[in-house]
This record gives sequence, C-alpha cells and structure tokens, in this order.
Amino acid sequence: MPSTPTQITVADPTQLEAAIHGYIAKGYHLTFRGMGVAVLVKRRSFRGDDVVALVLPGAPWPMSDDGEWWWDPVAAAWKGCDVEVPPGVARSEDGSHWWDGVRWRSSPEVDVDTLL
Repeated sequence: MPSTPTQITVADPTQLEAAIHGYIAKGYHLTFRGMGVAVLVKRRSFRGDDVVALVLPGAPWPMSDDGEWWWDPVAAAWKGCDVEVPPGVARSEDGSHWWDGVRWRSSPEVDVDTLL
C-alpha cells in the first residue's frame, strides 16, 4: 500500500540528479521521470511504501496535447488545468496566474493548493 508521498524541492537540475542517485543508493526505485520531476518508491511489506517526489521549482509538468490537462506523477493521474494547479510551479505575484513551462495560465478560482 503506498503511503503519502513526501515532496522535496531541489534547487537545480544538478541537485535533482544527485538526489535521485542518493535515493537509489538508499534502496529506492525510480518509478517516474519527467521534466523537472522524479518519483521514487521504496517497497516495504508491513509499514507501507515510502514514496518521494523530487521537484524543481517551476518545473514544467507533462501536459496533454490540447493543453487542458497536466500529469500528476504522485497521484498517477491527469488533472484539469482549470481545476488544479501543479504543486511547486511558479506563480504571479498576485497568485492569479501560474507558469506551465511555456506560458502563463489563469489560476482556477478555487485552487486545491490553497485549500490545504
């Protein structure tokens, strides 16, 4: 049974690579690698799996061809851009827009990040 993922923000691509190799050395397995994000899992039989998501700040998330959905590697699901903003992305100073790696998008009126 997977446990709640621990999200760790790294400063740059060099730190992302170092963190990936560090977790692999600790017995984790790389399960997803995207642009600016990596998810690693350490299987445990009785205590549940340890899941770590390494993320670059403002990293572009994989987007659907129509640009309406972004891939959440932690939930392993597509999420609607008009409903939820990917965690850790760059935001405008007033929070009304977020950077998808290509362009600024309007933030949803109710963002899941603000509810937590």
